[in-house]
Amino acid sequence: MFQFTVESEHPIRGIQVLQKICKLFKNQQKEPKLFFVVPTHQFRSFKKQVFVGKSGNSSVQEIQELKQYVLELPVDIK
Repeated sequence: MFQFTVESEHPIRGIQVLQKICKLFKNQQKEPKLFFVVPTHQFRSFKKQVFVGKSGNSSVQEIQELKQYVLELPVDIK
């Protein structure tokens, strides 16, 4: 799965949907992965993101089997 962002923080929402997707991966004996795609200026400082509830202000338990990665996407804005 891919999530594009230009921010240094992008909390993970939609926990119920992600749990269902992760279950599908588990049934196929595959590891679910979430790739954050960020511009070059955010790449080195981008950290593991937190899981938040629907309201956006309460943290929820993370999905342990969902691995997070960050990818750099060079963007040339003119």
